[in-house]
Amino acid sequence: MLGLTLFAASRLRREVKQRKRRLTESESLRNTILDAVDACIYIKDLQFRYLYVNQAASKLFNRPAADIVGKKDEDLFDRETVKHLNEIDHQVIEKGERFAGEEVDTTRNNNLTTYFYSVKIPLRDAGNRIVGLCGISTDISEQRHFRDTIEKLSKYDALTALPNRSYFFEQLEKRLQNNAMRLMNAALIIINIDDFRSLNDTQGHRVGDLLLIAVTNTITSLCRPNDLAGRLVGDSFVIYVDELPTLYAQAKSVGRGTIRVFEPEMEALATARSEMERGLRQAIERNEFILYYQPQIDRTDGIIGVEALVRWQHPQQGLTSPASFIPLAELTGLIVPLGKKVLHMACHQLALWQTCPATQHLTIAVNVSAKEFFDDGFVDYVSHTLNETGAPPEKLELELTESQLMQDVDAAIKKMQALKQKGIRLALDDFGTGYSSLSQIQQLPVDQLKIDAVFVRDLVFNRNDIAIVQTIINLGKALNLDVIAEGVETQAQRDVLAQLGCHKYQGFFYGKPEPAQTLTENLMVT
Repeated sequence: MLGLTLFAASRLRREVKQRKRRLTESESLRNTILDAVDACIYIKDLQFRYLYVNQAASKLFNRPAADIVGKKDEDLFDRETVKHLNEIDHQVIEKGERFAGEEVDTTRNNNLTTYFYSVKIPLRDAGNRIVGLCGISTDISEQRHFRDTIEKLSKYDALTALPNRSYFFEQLEKRLQNNAMRLMNAALIIINIDDFRSLNDTQGHRVGDLLLIAVTNTITSLCRPNDLAGRLVGDSFVIYVDELPTLYAQAKSVGRGTIRVFEPEMEALATARSEMERGLRQAIERNEFILYYQPQIDRTDGIIGVEALVRWQHPQQGLTSPASFIPLAELTGLIVPLGKKVLHMACHQLALWQTCPATQHLTIAVNVSAKEFFDDGFVDYVSHTLNETGAPPEKLELELTESQLMQDVDAAIKKMQALKQKGIRLALDDFGTGYSSLSQIQQLPVDQLKIDAVFVRDLVFNRNDIAIVQTIINLGKALNLDVIAEGVETQAQRDVLAQLGCHKYQGFFYGKPEPAQTLTENLMVT
């Protein structure tokens, strides 16, 4: 009997050892599998103490698993994060509900916010009682930050950080919906910088940008908390001001209204502008305009096309830059007949280049102003000009700006589709400086995005510009559009653009604008 008892005890010990070994092996296999998962996996008890964490969670906390087990979130996160996590954990434990959504951690990475997508489920015992929870969390910070960057670019001006036109009026509409009575005592103030384009062309874009930033700082310093400021486009700003009776009382307490005194210089400027307008009209009639062409380059440094840039052969002043007359042409409406002259000259040159093997592959890009584009006869005139000159439509590219297209998106799309049906290429010029949203861009039937020179100038050492350019390039790839960078002036800029995925360039690094004959001779030599 004693021997039988000893045998049974010995067998029982062997079974216990075998089960312990199998349990250990099972736990080891489980841990191996869970540690191979990139996501953080963890188990908490009813007091929210950690009972288990996998290797990914241990790496996240930057401490061994043994130092985490037994601790609570209060020991690992800041107060704000703990409050957020506890609310979710209470929901899972008390209601027995599954949670799936974003969680936020502000503890690590130099106080930068870390975002997780988490799934949490209640754990139950054999009696179906909740005994804890199991969570799986994946770091989505990179995707979230990229999404936030895209959203910010669609709402705020990249240079001034002010709301862009679209977002400004969206915010304004919300304010007025909440309190329509504000309209009784409110005003919109439009601010425009005179001769800003001339400043850009004579002093450079860097000086122009500094002026825009200075104006922005002045505007924001004068705005009250309830005021709303934005950048419309280019050198135009807008401010929404309400509670005008209060402002009026404040202004009156300081003194009466300001007075602007007439000075002789004002009359001189008005006379000079009047004379230039008269000269511009005569120049259009006398065909005093010529075109210069700036090369557009591909990744092999070969010329694939050119941009047509107008010059005025002034009888007294000689060859004149467009910066001195284009603003006045747009202001007076003369840009429409001038634009027709430019288009006809470009198409004529395009037809001539088709007869020469060295140039027949070239495309010509022509800038089109808003007044030209929305002119009722624009599409018909383009078609007539192509037929008259014999220029191939697929070699003509019309450059349109974001700002002009957003004036009337539906009408713009109809005209663009009509031009596309004729085989003409369309490019979105100065891309990134306007106020179009991503959804609007997707609707536009364009073939190419042109990265504005303002983002290229400081690209080599400005991380913000790099992020913006990378976003534009990625957007172009996503929409299957060509992307070309303008304003490329150095090898370093070209190299960074190439690394970011842009392989078409235009700028002084490759050549200044030159007459068609000079360009043709150079291509025939090479």
